[in-house]
Amino acid sequence: MAHIDDSKKAAIKEQAKKLFLHFGYVKTSMDDIANACAISKPAVYYYYENKQALFHEIVLEETGALLDDIARNMPDNISADVRLKFFFDSVFKKLKQFHKELRNAPEVICAQSLHGHYFVDQLHAIVNKALEPILLEGRKEGLFHFDDVTVTLKAINYMTSFLKVDWLRQRKIKDSEIIYNESMRLLLNGLKGVQ
Repeated sequence: MAHIDDSKKAAIKEQAKKLFLHFGYVKTSMDDIANACAISKPAVYYYYENKQALFHEIVLEETGALLDDIARNMPDNISADVRLKFFFDSVFKKLKQFHKELRNAPEVICAQSLHGHYFVDQLHAIVNKALEPILLEGRKEGLFHFDDVTVTLKAINYMTSFLKVDWLRQRKIKDSEIIYNESMRLLLNGLKGVQ
C-alpha cells in the first residue's frame, strides 16, 4: 500500500467538515468533497472507504476534542454532582455555539449536520465513557443513588437527547436555557434521590 499523506487526509477532513456543516450529511457527496479539496474523487476514496467512514472519523474527532476540552477545564476537587453539572453545562454551551453557526441554515441541514441527530446519536457511547466515572464517584461519595450504572447512563442519554441544534432552533435561547436548567435540576435531584 502507498504512503498515507497525513496532511492530505487532514485537508480532506477539514473540507468535508465545512461541507457537512454547510449542506448537511445527506446533501454532501464525495464529488463535492473532492472538488472542495481540488483532488480527484478516487483520491478521496484512497483515504476513506466512503462518506460514512469520513463522517464517522470527523464525529469521533469532534467528540474527542469536546471531551478533552471539558476534562481540561473541569475544576479540581469538586463533588460528583458539580462535575456532572459542569459536564452538561459545557456540552450545552458548545451546542449554543453550533446553533449560532447554523442559525440561518435550513432545518433539514441542521438535522443532518455534524451537530444534528446523527451526531448526537453517535455521541452516546463515547460520552458514557466520560460520564460513568462521575456517576460511580458520586455513588461512592454518597451523593448519587442508583443500582445499575448502565441503565442509569441510558436514562441520562434519553433525558438529555433533546440537546440538539434543531431543538435550539425551535425556541428562543433564553427559553432553551430555562428548559435546560430545569432538566439538569431534575436529573441531579433524581440521581440524589431528592423528591
